[in-house]
Amino acid sequence: MAERPAGDEVVLPAEPPVLEGAGLRLRPYRADDLPTLVAAIDEETVRWLTHVPWPYADEEGRWFFDFAAGSWLSHQAHFAVADAGSDALLGGLNVDIDLPHAIGEVGYRVNTEARGRGVATRAVGLVADWAFGPLGLARLDLGADTRNLGSLRVAAKAGFRREGTLHGLVRRGAERSADAIFSLLPGDPRP
Repeated sequence: MAERPAGDEVVLPAEPPVLEGAGLRLRPYRADDLPTLVAAIDEETVRWLTHVPWPYADEEGRWFFDFAAGSWLSHQAHFAVADAGSDALLGGLNVDIDLPHAIGEVGYRVNTEARGRGVATRAVGLVADWAFGPLGLARLDLGADTRNLGSLRVAAKAGFRREGTLHGLVRRGAERSADAIFSLLPGDPRP
């Protein structure tokens, strides 16, 4: 893998792109996504995404849409993951971008009815293509609770390499999690 030249900075475009491929469209959230988003945030989702409030209703969804729309200014890309044909909301994906180090940290969730169809793996692949291509990142990171078997499978299927485990990283209810840490570099093999 070629290293980034010193001083080769990542510059964000004026707004996040719309990414299409693999039967998906990664786009901004829209007001008409609200009912699907609210219905999709269930106790299983909140179990793994500790920053998501529970119960989750329209007020929380509208707050999130406002946050996601403005997050680009703080170097975060929040994408609605939609079906390319119907544009129906299937989940969400975010990339927190560390500009000085050219690193992105990927997170995702998939609506219950879309799970098990490769949605997260395909969405992560689209984001990796963008991150290593037009955006010019040097590395993507991904973390997942070691008990979240679905997320661990997504990381492996998307070509991420497991680098280790951070024990006691995040408080989840009355316990602390062990999170598996993964990375993907531009030259790493991907499916």
